[in-house]
Amino acid sequence: MWIAPPLPSAEDDVLRGVLGGDRLYEQPAHQAQVAALLAFLAAPGPVHLEVGVDYGGRLLALAAATPETRFIGLEIKKPRVAELSAIAPPNCRFFAADARVLLDRVIPAGRLDRVDVLFPTPTFEAAHLLWTPRFARTLRQALREDGLLHSETDIEGLHHHIGHLLAGWPPAPPPPPAPVPSRRQRGCAREGWPIYTLDRRRPAAALAPA
Repeated sequence: MWIAPPLPSAEDDVLRGVLGGDRLYEQPAHQAQVAALLAFLAAPGPVHLEVGVDYGGRLLALAAATPETRFIGLEIKKPRVAELSAIAPPNCRFFAADARVLLDRVIPAGRLDRVDVLFPTPTFEAAHLLWTPRFARTLRQALREDGLLHSETDIEGLHHHIGHLLAGWPPAPPPPPAPVPSRRQRGCAREGWPIYTLDRRRPAAALAPA
């Protein structure tokens, strides 16, 4: 059974990240990536971001079915991102990035209409855990007011942990299933494992941080 590790206090809640740390996008070598992402976000229309795209089939199917929406897929496996980028339609971009860092340091505040966080690793190390109080605050910053957060995990303890972090976020109806399920969704269906989902709306800016 997964139980959340002790989380840092507000004073110690430092954003470290992976793939180069929290100062990654200040480095000259990554300025082109930042510029490309900001140019993609500058176009009008809704933006849907998926954290943990894995093999990317789910997001590619959503992008094909919804051409008026711009899609961003985040995955830390660089070779996988390169493969997906080669076949992505014009309304979809993939980035090898730590979601904690990219959402906090690069995505303009209020620019995202929806964020899907799919099957994050249920680590017992607080430094590597995606779902922390800071990540909840970062999501609130990146989403527009009333924007949608969709979470999926097959770990019951992690699901309850996420629900605790998002206490105060109003419930939202679940989105329609994607035209193509993710590999993890198919695996859970095949093995008969439950998938715990959570759907919330970004609360008003005046609400106290989680």
